[in-house]
Amino acid sequence: MRQAIVTKFVGPTNTKGGRIIAQSLAGKLVVPYDHALPTEANHTGAAVALARLKGWTGSMIGGGSPDCSGFCFVFETVRVAGMVEAPELRVEVVAL
Repeated sequence: MRQAIVTKFVGPTNTKGGRIIAQSLAGKLVVPYDHALPTEANHTGAAVALARLKGWTGSMIGGGSPDCSGFCFVFETVRVAGMVEAPELRVEVVAL
């Protein structure tokens, strides 16, 4: 079952660099923050990486969380004849 993915930035410490934590009920993944990319691209990339790790497919949509602590991503599904189908993942992270 696909689930919402929530991402959050964690700042650098004395031993680790900045990173993005992508988390869902099924698990979490920590991805290093890439300062060459915009903030949204870092969060989207982490969410895509977790989705791929879990084998989830479909079109993801996302946006900022209400408390401004990160982003939330969900899968967009299409209803066809009473069945729910999700197309292949079409998210690509590119540097602007």
